[in-house]
Order: sequence, then structure tokens, then C-alpha cells
Amino acid sequence: MAIHLGLGSWADAEYAGLLYPRGFPPDMRLSTYAMWFDHIEVNASYYSTPRREAVIKWIEATPPNFRFDIRLHRMFSISPEKTAKTGRMLPYLLEAMEPLFTAKKFSSFLLVLSPIFAPSRHRLEELDTLVEKIKPHQLAIELRHVDWVEGKARATTLAWFRERNVTWVAVDMPPLKGSDLMPVVDEVTNPQLAYLRLHGRNPQYLEGKTAAENTRISTAKPSFAS
Repeated sequence: MAIHLGLGSWADAEYAGLLYPRGFPPDMRLSTYAMWFDHIEVNASYYSTPRREAVIKWIEATPPNFRFDIRLHRMFSISPEKTAKTGRMLPYLLEAMEPLFTAKKFSSFLLVLSPIFAPSRHRLEELDTLVEKIKPHQLAIELRHVDWVEGKARATTLAWFRERNVTWVAVDMPPLKGSDLMPVVDEVTNPQLAYLRLHGRNPQYLEGKTAAENTRISTAKPSFAS
């Protein structure tokens, strides 16, 4: 069983002086990143679908064993069923990623749903269109509301993942008392891929305005759940 480690970007400002020297040319950052890691979770695709030309450059900058996870655009997180059914967004994404498929450097598509996507307002079956249209490619889904795994709901939720061969994304997050954050649920619902995302242990996670602020280490006294 292979275990792959990767970050969510190869170009964050914080990496200057760590992964590569300060002032390092942007077009050399990915190839340098690939000297240390064999995997990357591309989070920039959440904001804008990469162009096919850019994807080809990724392939050229990385060794044969390198793999990419591609986070789905935020429109899929906001309205997964409607976005999968209508418009050109999904066909455009699959067309742009085709070089990755051909080069065998693709790992999975990652869908991160909003905490608003909760059992009180939504059903997992709303994701069925996306699951079908994205086949035969791997799909990993991160749910962000605790009610999906509370009590009897846990078995129903995991059964949906297993029946569709969708990868459950386990998360490591600060267990903040009184929040709706997803707790640690270590499950493998797709025998071909297990996925763990590390969100940090910042006890002020809910107060951050950006992902960087959410995961930044804080010296404040935590309020952990018992």
C-alpha cells in the first residue's frame, strides 16, 4: 500500500525560504516542490478551473510518479446537483484535465462541501449526478457538518459512500466544544483510495477569515470537547 503526502499548493508565500529560496522564479516552484513531495492537492482550482495549457506544464514539471488531486470549483460546493446537471463547467473541467488522465498523473477530484450542506437541508442523493458524470475518475468528498455522522446517521452516510465507491475524506480538525465541525471519522469507503486532510489544531479555527488563519498555530487557551 502506497502512502502519498502532499500540500495544497506549491506557490504559497509561506513556502519561500522553506521549499525554495526567496525570490525563486514562479515557473520553477512546482518542479522544486516535486523534489520533496510526490503528491499535490490543487486548491487553486476551487476558484478557477485551470486551463489545459497550464495542466500540460504541470505534467512537464513533475516526475512520472507524481500525482495530482484536483479540488472542484466552488460552484460544485455551493450547488453540486445543479452545477453537475447544467452548463459547461463539468465538461470544461474534464477536458482541461484530460492530459493528466493520459499521463497517469491524476489521483482524484476533491469535493469539499459547505457546513450549510447538512442533513436538515440536503440529501446525499443530490450528489448522485456528479458521481455518475465524473466516472470513471475517482471522487473524494469532504462533508463539514457533524450531523452526517451523529447517531444512526453515520451508518447511512457511510453506506451511501460505499455503495457509490466514493472516497470518504477523513479530517483532522480542532474538536471545538459546541461547534458543528466534522469530528475525526477514520473510514475507508473506497478500497482504492483513502484520503486524510489535516486542517490543523488551531483552537480559534472558527474565527479565521482565511484558510491560513484557520490553520495557524495559536497560543490561546483551547476549549476542547470532552
